[in-house]
Amino acid sequence: MNKNIAIIGGGNLGASIAEGLIKSGDIKTANLIVTRRKLARIDHLKTQGVVTTLDNRVAASSAKMVIVAVKPQQVDEVLH
Repeated sequence: MNKNIAIIGGGNLGASIAEGLIKSGDIKTANLIVTRRKLARIDHLKTQGVVTTLDNRVAASSAKMVIVAVKPQQVDEVLH
């Protein structure tokens, strides 16, 4: 797959999705962008080559597909 995928919300769900995509071998780690407020918590993804950022807009604007992996009560704020 030659598409950039942004995962907004690198918590338990978002990080698990990223790890599953990496393990599947269907996407290069450099094509994954994961956001989280506390980047230190997704350092394990960064060491694998995943792009990490605090900025949801940057991640979404550079992606062909965006996965929103946040808690339901956070969706409105994140999408706004």
